[in-house]
Amino acid sequence: MVIWTLLSRFHNQWPKVWPVRDIIATTMARTFFNNWIARFSVPSRVTTDRDKQIDSNTWATLNKMLLGCRHIRSST
Repeated sequence: MVIWTLLSRFHNQWPKVWPVRDIIATTMARTFFNNWIARFSVPSRVTTDRDKQIDSNTWATLNKMLLGCRHIRSST
């Protein structure tokens, strides 16, 4: 079990956390889609660190679901 934490710059800026059973692309994409998008709508862009959990497979899966959301990676 892993705890996934997300923070919105536009909503109350409190972190949102969800338990996920694993960190494979489909689980991460489904969790984001079902919990974040269902609550806050589709973001115009998503900024992530360069961690392996949010890799190209995860982002490709998310893009299939989101249709056009930009992915921006931080420099650190």
